[in-house]
Amino acid sequence: MSYRSALVTGANSGIGAAFVEALAARTEVLLTGRRSDELAALAERVAAPRLRYVAADLAAPDGCERVVAEARRRGVDLFVHNAALARYGPFLDKPLADELDLVRVNVLAAVELFHALIPIMLQNARSYGGRAGLIAVSSTAAVNAAAKPNMATYGASKSFVLRLIESLAVELKGEPIDFLALCPTYTATSHFARAGIPINHLTRPMMSAQEVVRQGLAAIGEKTVHICQ
Repeated sequence: MSYRSALVTGANSGIGAAFVEALAARTEVLLTGRRSDELAALAERVAAPRLRYVAADLAAPDGCERVVAEARRRGVDLFVHNAALARYGPFLDKPLADELDLVRVNVLAAVELFHALIPIMLQNARSYGGRAGLIAVSSTAAVNAAAKPNMATYGASKSFVLRLIESLAVELKGEPIDFLALCPTYTATSHFARAGIPINHLTRPMMSAQEVVRQGLAAIGEKTVHICQ
């Protein structure tokens, strides 16, 4: 699938940064995340002429608005929504403010961005007779039947994203847009250290962020849910 302009949220590091690196050689890319210094470092490292970034906190009142405004200017037709928060620990032991921040980023920001950007992406796709794409990074935590102790709100938020994508794919089946819920398993990024998630129980090597991205870009347009193996 070919796209003209992509938006990647949560692009500071890990899977988001790997999407930027994979896309920058063939399309204009707008990347966003909370930390402007990390965005600037990534932009310098990738050194693509059509790479732009905007720092935005999706939990802040104007965070999504800033991203949407820039995406509109850039004519985005591919949206990779990777931004997410995670915090490990018993639900009742974590500060309520932290859990609410997680919901704002993982759930409310997804709804706000999808609602604002999908019409823009459809208009852009129609203007040149192509197709738009929306890849939402969910998790195998959203499809695994087992409960997620110490990750209750995170697991629920990723299930929300998965079901939202599945429903949108049905609602907009006749429109020029493809939806994909990308569900990585344990991936070798800084995500686990930042969230305090223990990984000493793993019996197999972690996936690389680059492999997650490769699978995601191969799956968009072919299926609605992809569970990384």
